[in-house]
Amino acid sequence: MSEYIRQAILSGILETFEMTLFASLFSYLIGMPLGVILYATSRGRLLENRVVNAVIGFIVNVTRSLPHSRIDRASYGRCYSDRRTNGRVIFK
Repeated sequence: MSEYIRQAILSGILETFEMTLFASLFSYLIGMPLGVILYATSRGRLLENRVVNAVIGFIVNVTRSLPHSRIDRASYGRCYSDRRTNGRVIFK
């Protein structure tokens, strides 16, 4: 296996790890507080509040159905490959 192939594989593994790490961190930092507030404001709970529960429930339901959001694209930029790059993938 050539050095270029090894470097491409290693780079791909590190990029995948980085994306997974940031997605998990983002999910925990945003999702946990939203989930706790959603649970605490539901009917019969300690902080029962129909308006807050409806708003947060709507936000959670909408964002749960979005597989690729603008946040992902803004975080990771654009990826392209063409003849000028000799087949290499370039991130900008």
